[in-house]
Amino acid sequence: MKHIPIIIDTDPGVDDALSLITILKSPKRFDIKLIASVAGNVNIDHTTKNVLYLVENFNANVKVARGAEGPLVKEYVDASDVHGSGGFGNFTVANLFKQLDYTDATEAYVEVLTKSKKPVYILAFGPLTNIAKLIKDHSEVLPKIKKIYTMSGSYNGDGNVTKYSEYNTYCDPEAFSIVLNSGLDICFLPMELGHETKIPKKAFIDMNVTRPAINMIKQMILGTHETAISDEYFAVYDLHVPAVIVCSSYYTFKKCDVTINLDKNSEKYGQVIMTPNKKGKYTVAYVKKPKKLADKIFYELYKGLD
Repeated sequence: MKHIPIIIDTDPGVDDALSLITILKSPKRFDIKLIASVAGNVNIDHTTKNVLYLVENFNANVKVARGAEGPLVKEYVDASDVHGSGGFGNFTVANLFKQLDYTDATEAYVEVLTKSKKPVYILAFGPLTNIAKLIKDHSEVLPKIKKIYTMSGSYNGDGNVTKYSEYNTYCDPEAFSIVLNSGLDICFLPMELGHETKIPKKAFIDMNVTRPAINMIKQMILGTHETAISDEYFAVYDLHVPAVIVCSSYYTFKKCDVTINLDKNSEKYGQVIMTPNKKGKYTVAYVKKPKKLADKIFYELYKGLD
């Protein structure tokens, strides 16, 4: 798959940032039509600022839109305890010059999809709030969406925020449900993929820090608190979104049924379960050889950085 048209929907966050870096420095692979921020790991001001900073430093021609400030229904809950108060661990964004191209992500989605000559892939790293709003308000552009790749949920209903809910689905369960029932082609990259392809933090920290981009990544990793694995490892959750396209041979794919619990009074609120079913509507990814894929993801992230 070469130079595919994509829209990225993201809430950076450290693993989001590493995913964006991997994509932004690969212009021959991806035709980035738009990057939309969304409230998630940190608030919308931080996620938007973080997107602008990465675009400015890695591919300044990409258009950026400010997205949803919070979930459709539930109260917003961030993950700054994991990603740091600004979202980038110990790294502080400064000297930002890149300006927003759109102040409304829905408007941006509609314009980009309408103008695109080819159907567009959506790569979703965070809560699905922006995409759910698009589906609710602008069904006319949905035929322009080729496929959605989303880092959401878990295979068996396990969680990393609560016992039963993965962060992206817990942050906005109602948005997840709207996207799930949209009829769009969706490939899920569950939470467990990040656990399986964990990378020792030492691998990031020991890199040559005289290069600005490498030092930025080091400071990000040093400031993260990986509650899902341990303080020794970094779980590459969102990096699976570009990896499943660039390194598809490292995965197997199965059809599945997907459900989400929307009972606000239940301790399982936001729980997603993916059940393999040859006649299922959705696709779920599994890793063939986790260690080899982790090494490949690490290589793809650092390749060409200066």
